[in-house]
Amino acid sequence: RILGGREAPEDAIPWQVLLNIGGTRVGGTVIAERWILTAAHELKHRTKVAAGQTVQVSDLAWISTPCVCVCVYLTQTLILASGFGIVDIYPPRIPKSLRYAELPVVDQETCRRSLAELKKRRRKLPRLTDNMFCVGLPEGARSSCLGDSGGPFALSDDGRFWAAGIDSWGVDCGSVGAYRVYTKVANYLDWINQTIHDNGGQKPATIEEGNVADVVLACSLVEEGVELGGLHGGPSFTRTPATLVLKDVAVAAEESLELLTPFVPPSVPDPDAIILEVKATASSPQIPNVDMLLHADCNDLEVTCEMSQYSVGEAHKRSGVAHFMVSVSVEASRFSMVLILQTLAVEGPSTLVQSRLGLPLGLSGTLSTEVVFLVFSQRNSESAQLKSDAVLHCGFRRQEAPPAQDVGVEWRLQHKGRGWKVLQTQTRLDGTEQNAAVHEERRGSSVNLTQVVAEGDASVFLSNLKVRDEGSYICSVRLGPFHAQQIIRLHLFQPPQVLLSQEKLVWKEEPQTLSCHSAKYYPLDVQMEWLLLPPSDTEPTVSKDQGSLSSHRQHADGSYSLASHLAVPSTVAPGTQIICRVSHRALEAPLSVSLLVEKPQASSYWWIVGFLIITVLFFYQVMK
Repeated sequence: RILGGREAPEDAIPWQVLLNIGGTRVGGTVIAERWILTAAHELKHRTKVAAGQTVQVSDLAWISTPCVCVCVYLTQTLILASGFGIVDIYPPRIPKSLRYAELPVVDQETCRRSLAELKKRRRKLPRLTDNMFCVGLPEGARSSCLGDSGGPFALSDDGRFWAAGIDSWGVDCGSVGAYRVYTKVANYLDWINQTIHDNGGQKPATIEEGNVADVVLACSLVEEGVELGGLHGGPSFTRTPATLVLKDVAVAAEESLELLTPFVPPSVPDPDAIILEVKATASSPQIPNVDMLLHADCNDLEVTCEMSQYSVGEAHKRSGVAHFMVSVSVEASRFSMVLILQTLAVEGPSTLVQSRLGLPLGLSGTLSTEVVFLVFSQRNSESAQLKSDAVLHCGFRRQEAPPAQDVGVEWRLQHKGRGWKVLQTQTRLDGTEQNAAVHEERRGSSVNLTQVVAEGDASVFLSNLKVRDEGSYICSVRLGPFHAQQIIRLHLFQPPQVLLSQEKLVWKEEPQTLSCHSAKYYPLDVQMEWLLLPPSDTEPTVSKDQGSLSSHRQHADGSYSLASHLAVPSTVAPGTQIICRVSHRALEAPLSVSLLVEKPQASSYWWIVGFLIITVLFFYQVMK
């Protein structure tokens, strides 16, 4: 199980597979085409491998997307554990879907001390070696456990996931001071590559230190002005072409650096050009998904980039330092982020000044900056079924800040011109609880304050979703003088329940009415169609008469119902199959229900005569 974890959304962890080894359920990681990494101690019997869905079907469960290989990572900075293990031990209960948890890596000395304490109560525990590392929280609560053995421990780095560990063993999972032990994949990288190569496979991708490239994005500088000739003299915005350069981005080892063109500043500096160089300093937070941005053009991904000047307030202003807010989104991937940039001191003597911004430029004609704060969302559009739960992702990263500094998170919902607060939290970066505050406006909403402090995870959990929960959620994070937000759109759905008004239909000489009911669906976009399949045909055809539709009925929970009524004429011969086909965006494929027109029962003269004789004899006996 993933104790204390969450249900994985569809497509979220496509490298996870479920292995059935001699009737035992374990996990595995797809690292290359046709190659799966798992724990060696589990491979004792014939193995069944399943991949393709997040939910369980019969005795197997698998991921709902074609397998995506997770690459092999060479360090220990890890975040994500996943698995199909049991949810409860007493009694054991297998979850219906894949689950995951974000867990930190524990230093080896802390893990050794923990195992030493456990050995006082349990003998014959394995020895912790340099080929292993430990994962978990000192307070427990979240952990992989029974049934997760062999499963992956992965890190998201620049938009790609890297295999870092394989679930090996552990005791007292989820208990205070008990950690889970993983095999360190980096120590076996040469063996993995050699094994795959010797069997005719292509080695998995790896990432190594030292391989860097530049990401160059076309942006717009957005400035607010006043439109004198506009309606009521309202505000307008001007857009000036600009360039954003992310310098020295780490790239995977298989990348051909010869094909990645580094950014070359203009040979003659242009004071009218707006070029912001974002340099990776020692104190800068890591920018997520930059690898995706690097290959956006090659992958036909549309990237939107807008920047504007940002004010930190009088109390935090420093002489010669300016700030910018940069918004970047990748439409097809549903990723977006907002960067707060701070200008760096100009290196070397330079008299160049940017003509529009009035800021000093370097000798190359660029404006050097660093990231001081960012807010991002890995999925800025989510879909969920009514009455289910949802997690809307929102994260933030920052430069090193004083531990006593407060971080505030607010979630708001806007829909159809109306807006209201969902949740507001306030806590300190040092994790002290005396100043922590949570104001829940929407019942069943929550933000994990521990994850806010430790991981910069400001995601909101929403339980028992209703129609009124649909809309655009605004995640606002405030830290010191910096404030940024993300918009995550939540779309709700519910597939229709389809049934016919009759279980069977006996042919008659006069027309009969057959109704098809599509009930409890959301949103309002259902389509209903009648088809006929005569006994002499092999494929159904669309009926010329599509009947009549009732008016839409809205239920108290916001879902809808609709009925279609078909007058079945006597020309429809017995043996004909009548099909009602319903299409809706919540259905992967149209849903059909049908019945067969049956032959009428032939009336018998002798049955009638026999019934009359029995009736006469009965009354005769009574009258005697």
